[in-house]
Amino acid sequence: MEEQIGKVVGPEHVVGCVSYVSSTIKSPGVIAQTGGPGTLVFGEMQGGMSTRTEALQSTLQNSGITAELHSDIQVSLWQKFLGICGVNGITALTRLPMGEIVACKETHNLMRGTMQEVETVARASGANLPEDCVDQSMNFFSSVEPSVRGSMYYDLAAGRCLELEVLNGTVVRLGSEKGIPTPINFAIYAALKPYLNGKPSSC
Repeated sequence: MEEQIGKVVGPEHVVGCVSYVSSTIKSPGVIAQTGGPGTLVFGEMQGGMSTRTEALQSTLQNSGITAELHSDIQVSLWQKFLGICGVNGITALTRLPMGEIVACKETHNLMRGTMQEVETVARASGANLPEDCVDQSMNFFSSVEPSVRGSMYYDLAAGRCLELEVLNGTVVRLGSEKGIPTPINFAIYAALKPYLNGKPSSC
């Protein structure tokens, strides 16, 4: 997303941001926040600190918004991307909540494999992810309420458009560009693509 915006306004005008806020799509263009206030993590796309990001952090915090300034936002962007590709892809593919996924060794390993493919693509893209980045995400999702599912599952169940192209589809495309196999993400992408624009008319 940051790269797409940068192509329009110029990359020097873009600040990367990761939003840890629970939300759902109520209708086209209408996003409903479902959890607490959440946290924003942001930083310069090229890394390091800057006067403008420090000023932005101060403004957000003075407005009551929890905001963290990161010196390497690429790490935060890839870490979240890794996690949501796993939880969204697998809960949508299996239609199961996290409790059932964690309880089944094979399905648990399928989710881990999804994230490991993202990690490989991220490192090939220059991201300096922590060595235990997959373990961090797996431990987090293993500790959530057993009924938790990814947002893409709820969009699938409601017959709405899916974020498939920007999640697992992106992993497949980047992997192809870099010569990295991504068979698990491809399987997720291929299985869910007929639902990309909502429930198929034949269903």
